[in-house]
Amino acid sequence: MRRYLPILILLAFLVVYLEWSGGNSGFIFQLEYEVFTKDFSLHTIFHPMIIFPLVGQLLLLVSLFFKKNRRLVITSLLLLSVLVLMVLLVGILSLHWKIILSTLPYLGLSVYYVLSGWKKKAKV
Repeated sequence: MRRYLPILILLAFLVVYLEWSGGNSGFIFQLEYEVFTKDFSLHTIFHPMIIFPLVGQLLLLVSLFFKKNRRLVITSLLLLSVLVLMVLLVGILSLHWKIILSTLPYLGLSVYYVLSGWKKKAKV
């Protein structure tokens, strides 16, 4: 189960829901598709709210190919959490329950991954 947990974390990240002014909304996977197909330019790619999660996603994918990948996964969790916690804060402040609920699977899986590693170290 722990080997496939990074995949579940990545999928949970991709279904985080966002809403912003003008009636715009979308999941992260939809917005990534738009950034890379329609609005592709260097100044949009190097925005901190795009580059950190993108690097985090790539690190999660790379971590699947290494046996001892705990540091890599923790680093990617930190990079992805920058955006997810920002979205959660916006959801709480605006009281949008869809936004709040969409962040919970990612946060739950991330906390489970971190805590399961600590329990394993304590037993050894």
